[in-house]
Formats: sequence, C-alpha cells, structure tokens
Amino acid sequence: VAPGNSTSSADVIANFPTTFENRKTYVVVASGIVGGSPGFELIVNDMGRERALDDSSLDLAILHGSPDAPDVDITPFGVMTPLLAGLQYGQFTDYLSLAPTLVVLDLNVSGDPNQLIGTWGGDFTGLGGVAGVVFASGLVNDDPEFDLWLALPDGTTFPLPSFARVQVIHNAPSPTVDVYLDDLKVLDNIAFHQATDIGLFPARQPITLGVAPDNSASSADAIYTLPVDRLETNKTYVIMAAGIVGGTPDFGLFINENGRSRALNSANVEASLFHGAPDAPDVDVQLKDGPVLFDDVTFGAFADYISTAPAVYTIEVTPADDNSAVVKTYNADLSSLTGQAITLFASGFLTGGQPGFQMWVAETDGSTYPLEEIVAANEPEQTLSALQISPNPAVDELYIRFDLGETASVRYGVRDVAGRLMMEGDFGKLGAGAFTQRIGLENLPPGMYQLELISDGGMRALKFAVQR
Repeated sequence: VAPGNSTSSADVIANFPTTFENRKTYVVVASGIVGGSPGFELIVNDMGRERALDDSSLDLAILHGSPDAPDVDITPFGVMTPLLAGLQYGQFTDYLSLAPTLVVLDLNVSGDPNQLIGTWGGDFTGLGGVAGVVFASGLVNDDPEFDLWLALPDGTTFPLPSFARVQVIHNAPSPTVDVYLDDLKVLDNIAFHQATDIGLFPARQPITLGVAPDNSASSADAIYTLPVDRLETNKTYVIMAAGIVGGTPDFGLFINENGRSRALNSANVEASLFHGAPDAPDVDVQLKDGPVLFDDVTFGAFADYISTAPAVYTIEVTPADDNSAVVKTYNADLSSLTGQAITLFASGFLTGGQPGFQMWVAETDGSTYPLEEIVAANEPEQTLSALQISPNPAVDELYIRFDLGETASVRYGVRDVAGRLMMEGDFGKLGAGAFTQRIGLENLPPGMYQLELISDGGMRALKFAVQR
C-alpha cells in the first residue's frame, strides 16, 4: 500500500504478504490509523459474495472499521433485541440475508441501548439478489465523523442515510395542522394535543420544518417555517408546536435537543416539562408538601428530565416566585410507566380563555392524555367524587356513577390514546346526590380510551377499553 499518486512499489508504506485461494471471493478493507493506534492494516473477509445466495434476498456483511469506536450492538430500529451483539473493531459478520425493503439499524455501545452511536439505513426495494458490505468508517471522537458506508461488488460505494429520532407534539390552541419536512408532508391533519410516536427525520443535513393549515396542498401553504442546520443521528428530539397564530406569544416550533426515547434508569419513569400555556407566567411544578420538581420554567422552554419511581403523585403548579400560591393541582399516575420517558406539557389558557389550562402527558408511542385535576383547596373537595364506570371492558354502552357534593354542571369527554376527542356530551346542571348516567359507545371502534368527567370543581378521569 502506497500513498496516492505513487510512482512505483518503492513508495509503499506497508506490505502485506497474502495468498489468495482459487474459487474464493475476498473482501479486503484498508483500515486503522497510519502512525497511530490501532495501526494501519488490511482486514480480510475470505467468505465474500458477489451475489446474494437467494435472488429474493439482500445479503449484507457488516464490518466494524472505526478505529476509536467501542464494541457495538446492532439492532433494527424499533426492536428491543439486538440483531448482532458485541461487534469489535476489525471484525466482519457473516452475511445477513434480509428482505430487500426499508432497512434501518441502530448502533449503540455494546450492552447499553441508552448509549446510541447513531441510526442508519435505506430503502433497498428492488435489490433482491444483491450482495454488499456495510462498513463502519471514520471516528466517533474526531474527524472524519463516524458513518456507515455500503460497498457493492461493482465497486460502487456510498454513505447510508443517517437519521435522528423525532417526536412532534401539537400544543398550540389552534386548528388541525399539517407538518412539512422541506417539501414533503410528513404529518397530515395533526390535531391540538395530538402527538406522533418516535419517528425518523434525516440527520446531518440542513432541513426546513414547515407548518400549514390542515388539508394543505404543498409546503407553499406554510404559515410558519423553521430552518434547522442539522439534526444529530445519536439524539432524540421532541418538537413542540406552541403559541398563538397571529398573537402573543407568537406561534412557533420549540425543540428539546436532549429528548429521550426511553428512561436511562429502566426501573424508573423519567419526565421532562414543557411550558406551553401562552398567558401563564414562569412556573414551578412541585410535589404536594414536597420539593420543587421543575424550577423557573418559562414559556417555550423544556425543563431537564427528572427520574422517579413509577407511582402515583400529587403535583402542584405555582408561579416561579411563589410556591405557596398553588394555581392547579393534579393527580399524576405514573405507576404504569416503568422504563418510559415522557413529556409533561402545560397547555391552554390560565386566565380565562379557551381552551382552559391543563397539564398533559405525551408518551413516546404517541399516546397523549390530560392529568386528572384535583380541585383547589379553597373549593369543595367533594364536588365530584366516587367516580366509577362499568362494564370495563365495554361493548356498546358505559355506565358512569358519581356523587356530587353540591349542585354543579357536569359534562364528559372521551379521548383515544392519541388524545383526540372522540365523544363529548353534557349531563346538564345536577343537584347534590348520587347519579348513574349512560353513554352509548356504538360509534367507537375497539381500543383504549379515557373518560373525562368535568364539573365546576375540576375533572376526574378513568381509562376504559372497548372490546367486540
């Protein structure tokens, strides 16, 4: 091996005596660091392929060729179990026979799925019968940056597209919107309080995010655009739409560059807070009779994640400068969220506008729902109590039983797991006493739902299922 533009073998910087066997195909990769560690070397796969063994498959061998990268696990995106574990520098895998379709792979530090190196992949539709070598190249901690490349038997090489994890949440009190990535509509008719699951956006390249009214024809209809220099492939981003279109504070997209797709501590639930209530001051969120959890959060800001045991908590929202002035109190049931990372987001108007102020939860699977509000201490705590529903699971009807401590107007709403309002109704003004109300579920498809019962004193919520 000699430097480029060498004139003869006298210019070589390294010799590698080799004997090739007849009837074999070899893949030889120059790797390592000239004059460094690990040193420059040739990595040889003597079981190379020029075509896939099956014309309906895509056969790929993978080489760990990044000198400063740790041992890695390779896992298909969205899957928990690694496809390959503990791949070391200089090691070739056997060929993997894959379906020639969209293939997206996560690379993480071996044994630690929370230490993501990056996500790469591509659409290999139509490449049945092709064999290739995917090789990790570059440096994790220096330039050129770490990347995955694909080499084909005809000598063609190209970097695989890299991706960042992204969740989008619509928290602006405005109509349903479309979201564009450059000129591609990536989200169609996303409603207020609705969220996506963790998806993939292009990494390592400039992009423009655009928001347009629902049923838009193209990105030219966008009412708001946000240029983004680049997204990193080893990061998770939470993008929140908030603000008032044409008002103050103005509509915008706010990005948490340190989002999480799962809890770092798998025994806990981890939560960040976004302040998206346009007319609310800076806020704190504290445990009732306990410490401040999120401190001095301003509109449009994300608070850092906190990690806590999965349990039921009572939390209070207060002005940032006065923790004794409790604005709202909520029941935060996190008992079923072990290992998850969630985003709490303040939503709506605090000072009397509609929709009213609420605290919502977005899970990484796209589920959203409001926290149950607990009536303030200066209001009758028994205005609405003893809430029960039956049957659960339900088929075509649901009976709601509750007690009223005083005369109150009572209404209800039913939301799906994406937070969309599927049903609503009004039971009218009821006197103090015990009540049983029936609602029909004939138009609800099977699935999980949340019933919200709202009175003058606050809201109670229960989850139920529809099965048929």
